[in-house]
Amino acid sequence: MPLNTDLLYGEMAGSFIIHAAIPAAILLALESLGVPSASRMLWLIGALAAASFAIQFGLLTVLQQTSCSGVKEFGGVLQGAAVGALLTGAFAWLPTALPWLRLLISQIFMRHRPLATPGEAAAERATLEAAGAVRAAEGVSAETVPVAGGISLEKPAYDLQTFAELRFAVSYMAAFAGAYGTGIGSLWATRCPAVA
Repeated sequence: MPLNTDLLYGEMAGSFIIHAAIPAAILLALESLGVPSASRMLWLIGALAAASFAIQFGLLTVLQQTSCSGVKEFGGVLQGAAVGALLTGAFAWLPTALPWLRLLISQIFMRHRPLATPGEAAAERATLEAAGAVRAAEGVSAETVPVAGGISLEKPAYDLQTFAELRFAVSYMAAFAGAYGTGIGSLWATRCPAVA
C-alpha cells in the first residue's frame, strides 16, 4: 500500500500546531515548579525533545499503519521519531544560542526595546516626571492621557522581555521542526517490510 500523502500532510500540519503550543505549556509548568530561570531553557529543550519524541512516535505509527496495512516494524517508527525529536531539540536550541535569531523571530510578534544605560534610564525617568508635572499643572487627569514609558528598558524589564522573546522564538522554531520531523521521520516509518 503506498504512502498516503494526504494523511502525511495532515499529520505535518497537526504536528506544527502541537509543537507550537508545547513550549508555552512546558514553560508554564517549569515556572509553577519553581525551576530557576537560569536553567529553564535547558529544561525546556530537554522536555520539548521528549514530548516531541512521543508525539512523533504516535503520528508515525498511524502513518505506518495506513501505509503498510498495519504496524509491521516499530524500528522504523522509533528511528523516525528519534530523528524528529533531535530536529526539534536542535531547532529549539538555536534561538537560545543565537540572539540575532531570537530577535528576528520575536519581532514578528512583539516590539523589542533596547537595554537602557543608567544615564538613559535616569533621563527617561526625569522626562516622564516632567511630563506628569506639566499634565498636572494643566489639569489633565492621568486617565485621560496616559504617559507612555520610555524607549528603552531597565535591566529587570529587559530580562522579562528577553524571556518573552525566547518563548516566541522557541515556539516558532519548534513548530517548524515538528512539521519537518514528521515529514523526514516518515522516510523511516513507512518502509514496509517485504512480505514472504
